[in-house]
Amino acid sequence: MGIYSGRCDLYDHILMEKMYDFGNVKKSDELECFNLFKQRTGGVIYQMIKVPFTEWNFEKFAEIEKAKENTTYKLEKKVEYLDVPDKRCKSGFRKVEDTTYYADYFGRIVEAKTIEELNKQVNYYFRKEIKFDTIFDILPYYPYIISTAYSNKEKEYIVISNESFVESEFEDLLKGGYVSGMYNYYKKDLQAHYKELIDEYGDELFNPDYKYDPESKRRLV
Repeated sequence: MGIYSGRCDLYDHILMEKMYDFGNVKKSDELECFNLFKQRTGGVIYQMIKVPFTEWNFEKFAEIEKAKENTTYKLEKKVEYLDVPDKRCKSGFRKVEDTTYYADYFGRIVEAKTIEELNKQVNYYFRKEIKFDTIFDILPYYPYIISTAYSNKEKEYIVISNESFVESEFEDLLKGGYVSGMYNYYKKDLQAHYKELIDEYGDELFNPDYKYDPESKRRLV
């Protein structure tokens, strides 16, 4: 159970790289696990942000999805001009713009005439990249819950929640009329962890090439 959120979170997941006892983790163990985690993830984790379509962002997201090598969404906007009878026009017809939005969503094709109709049928999630070079880049995400995880012997794909468990739990309790002090407790505990790492290893940890060798107990750059 995570010491920075009270739940199994990103901190726990990183330590699982070496299956350490979470209640008795040395800083050197943590750095070793971080190096392995960075290597397996390529220095990037993700969040999935739910974004409603608008007339302004639909075409932009369509371009983004089209450029991806593997995409969950195929988005397309088609505009046709129909001849509608109108006696006021010399030709007897007037041109009317007819727009259709298409979304191929997990293999399910949705067709809608308005953005509002499309949003009722499709939940669009934008994949946000969180890149990290040093342990300090990823420390703020320790209390975040793992939403999705795929891995093999060499690589790992991680999606974390959009807010930390501490924040979501605080909001849930607040809805019930209870103001929890746990948010500040975990926040201060995480801040103390920053300081402990700096005190023990200095600012060398800000170097993206920093590596810790647990056998020689020396840094490798």
